[in-house]
Amino acid sequence: MYFYVEVRSCLPGVISDVRKVHDYMQEEKDTEEEGDAVVEEMDEAVEEKDDKAVEEEMRRRSERLEPPLTISGMTVLVRALNNYAPLLVFHADANRRWRWFLTRYLIVIDDIKDIHLMHWNTVRKAFRDNGRIIVTTATQSTANRCCNHPREEDRCTFGYVYNMKSLGEEDSRKIALMGRCTPELVLGAEKLLEKCGGLPLALYSVACQLSCEKVLTGKFCNKLCNDLGTYLEREDQTNFTRLRGVLRDNYNSLPDYTVRTCLLYLGIFPMNHPLKKNIIIRRWLAEGYARHYQGRHQSVADENFKTFINRSIILPVVPISNTIEKTCKAQGIMHVYTLHKSMSNKFIMPFGSQHKKVRHFFIHDSNGGNSRIMHDIDLSYARSLTVIGNAGDTGSSFDKYKLIRVLDLEGCTDVKDCHFKDICKLWNLRYLSLGPSITKTPKEIVQLKLLETLDVSKTGVNVLPVEVIGLPCMIHLIGKFKLQDSFKAERMPKECMLETILGFVADKGKGFLQLMDHMKRLNKVKIWCDCEETKQGRVDLNNHLSKAIQKYTETPLGEDNVRSLSLDFQALPQGSLSALDQLCQHYSSRVGQTYHLSSLKLQGNSNSATLPKFVALFRDLTKLSISTTLSVTQHLLSVIGEMPVLLYLKLTANSIDDGFIIQDEKFRSLHSLCLVLKAVETSVLTMEDGARPEIISLQVICKDLVGLSGAEIMRLRELKEISLHPEVDEETRKAWEAEARNHHNRPNVLAIAGELEETPVVVEEEPAHEYHIREEPPVVEDEPTATRSTMSAEVEPESNATAPIKPGHVVGFAKGASMLAAEQPQNVAPSATC
Repeated sequence: MYFYVEVRSCLPGVISDVRKVHDYMQEEKDTEEEGDAVVEEMDEAVEEKDDKAVEEEMRRRSERLEPPLTISGMTVLVRALNNYAPLLVFHADANRRWRWFLTRYLIVIDDIKDIHLMHWNTVRKAFRDNGRIIVTTATQSTANRCCNHPREEDRCTFGYVYNMKSLGEEDSRKIALMGRCTPELVLGAEKLLEKCGGLPLALYSVACQLSCEKVLTGKFCNKLCNDLGTYLEREDQTNFTRLRGVLRDNYNSLPDYTVRTCLLYLGIFPMNHPLKKNIIIRRWLAEGYARHYQGRHQSVADENFKTFINRSIILPVVPISNTIEKTCKAQGIMHVYTLHKSMSNKFIMPFGSQHKKVRHFFIHDSNGGNSRIMHDIDLSYARSLTVIGNAGDTGSSFDKYKLIRVLDLEGCTDVKDCHFKDICKLWNLRYLSLGPSITKTPKEIVQLKLLETLDVSKTGVNVLPVEVIGLPCMIHLIGKFKLQDSFKAERMPKECMLETILGFVADKGKGFLQLMDHMKRLNKVKIWCDCEETKQGRVDLNNHLSKAIQKYTETPLGEDNVRSLSLDFQALPQGSLSALDQLCQHYSSRVGQTYHLSSLKLQGNSNSATLPKFVALFRDLTKLSISTTLSVTQHLLSVIGEMPVLLYLKLTANSIDDGFIIQDEKFRSLHSLCLVLKAVETSVLTMEDGARPEIISLQVICKDLVGLSGAEIMRLRELKEISLHPEVDEETRKAWEAEARNHHNRPNVLAIAGELEETPVVVEEEPAHEYHIREEPPVVEDEPTATRSTMSAEVEPESNATAPIKPGHVVGFAKGASMLAAEQPQNVAPSATC
């Protein structure tokens, strides 16, 4: 029997649907009795006829048990299963010889939401073998919930997630411009299509609006682009009704008012501006938009950011699991909607607007054209000012921002040292970032008693007054600087609030070491080692550095179990860094002494015998990154493999001696492995007998990679994504894609440049899956703000980018991909590839 259920909507079932299923179930009571007779006749047929005759008899008689069921609502589906599934299981167990024929099914559940997850186990348990469940969803957590289940009979996973891609530039132009492609029209529609972000429903809505014009020109496209937020807001614009409803529902469904406020705040940044997680969270905290009644404000801010990623409201710049939350960008059409909503409520405004009282101003103007001072604006009400480009006349009016909390001038090019003293008078300032025209920090900065974050990483500042360390509320200090040579430690407070220093330049001076006793809250430190000319200077540097690291790492981890250290000694001659040896000797001389770190990053060439000993000091590491111009030894890999909780490992080196070998009982917790190599000598990745790694993300960044280079990815049971260098040759790329297609999880194959965190370059590759589905745009009725996710499930009897990826997520459950090769579901978003 072939059981087919299509759930067209996951809204609760309406009364008519309930009656429909109830009537259907009443008929099933008679069908169940008839089913008993069918099974008995099949048993007789097996005894009297040959296999071909039995198959024909079974196929003919089973037609009476094949009524298609099309329903609306997840709840109704569960009610149907409670009555129908026992009949299905009965027939499957009555004659195992015909199990494959009696229990085939295809279930499509569209737009499943969190509230329906309570019913998911009912659906999953009712259908176990020889079938597929495809589920679309707009949230990552729902996709993960539907595919992650306890292993049974050593299954790797119950399902897998596909990330659906949005439409490309050419397809977007065909839909929105209805096939017209004159140069004037294409140029005028460029920004409009960019705001649509390749989302089919947005493009279709724009196409409907453009079709109302008698003569379509680029000028009208540009006007529609400028007024797009108004079209999304006004109820009389019927061409945008469906899109408006989806955007509004996505906004209103956010958990509470504070989360919605954090979302509206993101409208300050341009649509394509990179949103760095740490910067956004620090700004939310400075504004007071992420608060917790027990003081856990950081946790609330982290959860809000995670919510936006989970709903695809903001999108990862690099589609790799370990970097997904570091740098993101706003989703095009949702950014337009929230920006218009923010400006309508006078929550944020471009500087120079006609509104007298606005909480948040921004300037996105390279020539400063819209930054003229409007004398009737009351700047004392402003809480933040964000400048990208020239500040213009605003640079002479900092004293008017009486209550400002956030001053973000990181992208500002014309605020100079002469303006800094005026900024130091803003007593309520909590967040300050400065741009490249600033070269020194005045001592008047001590007046900013409430300052929590100071970011001088984009400035020319290389020396900070020690008073900055002593600011009573200072938490995050970001830049690359030294402290003033002479200061009195007794002038420092007994305990400072600093948690992040990124970072100090260590030299022969004692500045950093002297201050460690005052920094009990530190959990993130970066240190650059400065090259000393004299031998005594190098000795002093190593002594001070080893003592500072020792003090930093001796204290047990706090409740959040987070403490990171980044050490950059690339400026030192090879072999001149003895601080690591001193730490190892100190550890060996004190029995029971333990050093505590959760993240360690080392950049530079150190003694090949010392590095394994130093790394072995930190048993609590969950993240480890080592960058060297030498080769990585097998001894170092063996030491790293012993770390019980290591989740992320990145090795940047010339090569790895004999390749990366995973031995038995090594790397048991590793989820993400990144190898950035100049050359692959033998095999890039091999596994010994008994090794059972849990690697989910594998990145082999080597442009000279040839073929698979011996990589045994078939033994990586949990593998879901593979990243290669964008310049690998075509044969190598195809070899990896072919191997990925043969893997039971069918991991995506991407092309990513080496330094993911600095300059991500993503080359979009065809996925390693067999399904390429394209349909016309009107099909997408309830498209969420980001292209929704799809989950595909197939259960077997015995076993289980140059542009960012803009859509949501697609989940699949299966090992065999061939079942749907001939029968593809038709109601799929246009150009969805899974």
